This record gives sequence, structure tokens and C-alpha cells, in this order.
Amino acid sequence: MVTDRLQGLLLECEEKRGSAEVERVLKLLLSDGRDDEELILTIVANAGVHHMPPDIKRGEVFILSEGSLDFSTKDTIVREFSDCLVQLAAELKRKAWKKIYLVPYGPTTLSALAKLVVFRVTGMETVDVMHVGGGAYVDVEIDARSLILSGAS
Repeated sequence: MVTDRLQGLLLECEEKRGSAEVERVLKLLLSDGRDDEELILTIVANAGVHHMPPDIKRGEVFILSEGSLDFSTKDTIVREFSDCLVQLAAELKRKAWKKIYLVPYGPTTLSALAKLVVFRVTGMETVDVMHVGGGAYVDVEIDARSLILSGAS
């Protein structure tokens, strides 16, 4: 039974952080104590074209798309992207992920949509793995919510 105090805390958290974030944290509390590595996901927006060093693949790896996609018409683009994003949403719902990395290889639009789907499903921002040249990569972690709120007057 949910006490009035707990109900109040849940409502306050939902108001401040959104229902997706509250749900994610509650699922995390219910997790069976799995190792953190099991709750890390790396999404590769497009695999098979660019070399991918093993050290940028952390936790479980989800390949959003592979190779060349069909961009012959607007309809095929929408269909290709939609198929990828539906599969991504299912993967995101499979576990209460603690951290999600995005390797934005391939079509920029697909990577941007993947980032949006991650936020909409989990309430989490991705850590974007950026290639900076010479085979080097950096993790770019930006809390957009804090940026937006700090800019509000």
C-alpha cells in the first residue's frame, strides 16, 4: 500500500522530472542488483561502413542500422528510419538502462532521431561518442535540461 507521504513524493518527482524519469528510476530500484556493465547500452546509428574501435563499444551494443540505406524516395527513407526507431524503442524498454552511449555514424537525421527516441522512452540524455580525428574519440555529455533552465530568465 502506498502511504500518503510516498504518494506525495512520487507526485513531486513526476512534476519535477517527468513520468518517464520516475518510472526509469523505480525500475532501477527493482532491478536484481545486476552489474552496472549490464545496464549500459551503446547504440551504433549505422555499422559496417566506418571502422569502430572496440573501446567505444561499452556494455551491450545495439546496431540501429547497417550498411547503405535506401534513400531513393521520401517514403523509403521514412520507412527505413521508422523500422529502425521502432526496434530501438523496444530495446530501450527491455532494461532500466543506467547510461546510454550513441555512436552517430551514418545519416545525421537517423542519429538525431535516435537521440530523441532515447530521451522520449527513457527520459535520459545520451552520451555522444564523437570522432575528433586521428582515430581518437571523446564522450560528449551535455545536460540539455540544465542548459535550457540556466538560460531561462
